[in-house]
Amino acid sequence: MLFRSHAGRSGSTKTTGWLVTLGTMELQVFSPSSVEDHTFCPRYWQLKRSWTPRYVSYSEVSAAIGTAFAAGAADYNKARQHGATRTETELMAVAYGSYDQIRLSWSVNNRRLDSEAEKLADRVAVLLRAGLKQLLLHDPFSGFTILKVEETIPNAGNARPDILLADSLGPLVADYKCKMNLREQWVSNTLDRYEYSGQMYHYCHFEGCDRYLIALVVLAPKPMIRVRSFAIDPNYKQIWERDSIIAWNFLQLDTEDLRTGKASWLRGRTTQHEKFGKPCEYSRACLQYGLNEDMMRLDYSPKEETPWATPK
Repeated sequence: MLFRSHAGRSGSTKTTGWLVTLGTMELQVFSPSSVEDHTFCPRYWQLKRSWTPRYVSYSEVSAAIGTAFAAGAADYNKARQHGATRTETELMAVAYGSYDQIRLSWSVNNRRLDSEAEKLADRVAVLLRAGLKQLLLHDPFSGFTILKVEETIPNAGNARPDILLADSLGPLVADYKCKMNLREQWVSNTLDRYEYSGQMYHYCHFEGCDRYLIALVVLAPKPMIRVRSFAIDPNYKQIWERDSIIAWNFLQLDTEDLRTGKASWLRGRTTQHEKFGKPCEYSRACLQYGLNEDMMRLDYSPKEETPWATPK
């Protein structure tokens, strides 16, 4: 292991930080999503945490549906953990309630759905019901003992796996991954992409596991759940540890520069303004508005709080 972790408070940020010690150097641990966003583009990471697009995109509705499914799955798994059961109606109430909270936040902040997002939003109930029905019929984790459900891992940058399981070989973490639309012939290739998942390596490292499970939940056109197990590669884990130390270091430095005012805007990608093959949702802020905050307000709203704000 290249570093050891311990609980601590970062004096440079508003939020509680968890530190890792590397020799005499202490670094705050950041979540896998922060690492992913910052690695893609430091300015994207900054904008995502300080400005909100006025329009809700298809990908954001898709993420909301995934969050809602996870809420229903968590309720199901907590019940199973304690020897209880849940009906489809009960799970739908939890899942749709979760989606409704997200939808309410869009409304409160005067955000409107774009045309593609509206089409997907019209299908929310159908998609959630399809996924939850598959969960009840084909629980991918039925053969495991449930240890924890959606509990934040201490000392791990607010990381929270969907579920921590155990079998005769020991503990392992597991996550659900929702796909709104995926044909069966692409399921195997999609699961392949999680073999060296930075998110799952992060979870396993801080939970002390050497295995993880991915449950791929396909909501359409043919609803299904497919699960695959992965073993942590010890050689790649060393690479992940080194890369994480570098990523956390850059994140910590950039957080401090924003907090102190040393930087008003972080560096950005100047050659690529797409994310997952689609235009970055903050490209207009950079390209059309040149980071002019008065102009940016045409398409974005500033958030009231940011992770690097000075505590009041």
